[in-house]
Amino acid sequence: MKTLVVYYSFTGNTRKVAEELAGRLGADLTELIEERPRKGLSGAIRAIFESLRHRASEITPVTAPLRKYDLIILAAPLWAGHIASPMRDFAERYREELSQVSFVITHGGSSVKKAAKELEEFCGQHPLEVMDIQEVQIKKNKVGRPISAYLAALRRDFADNDNTAHAA
Repeated sequence: MKTLVVYYSFTGNTRKVAEELAGRLGADLTELIEERPRKGLSGAIRAIFESLRHRASEITPVTAPLRKYDLIILAAPLWAGHIASPMRDFAERYREELSQVSFVITHGGSSVKKAAKELEEFCGQHPLEVMDIQEVQIKKNKVGRPISAYLAALRRDFADNDNTAHAA
């Protein structure tokens, strides 16, 4: 399966997870870059404001040919209980070009159910899998086991979908 990992990372935590996923899968990797980059405390405050107001943060155009991928993994942090606004912009802007999707949500300990549901709505499709991974796991380099479980579930789901398509 041809896979692309698309990620946004403000602090670097989501980047670490995205790079690990891409490396293990042999996947391509694309970072979302904001038109107006965030820095320091003012960037964090803007992130919370955008999340609470359900606003997307404008990103630079993605040049990866999205339609050529069988699976696109979307990785983003949780901000104030919502998916990070740059990922919201990507999902809404490119929803027609996305094949099957899967989500990776990094967070400080909050529930990710609402954010995963939002991202599903932005993409216009249900994800194969959702992995949530806490910041403390990332900082302690304890992401190996959850990533392995996530990848095993993804491969199983993708194989099941492929077998269902062949049976039809």
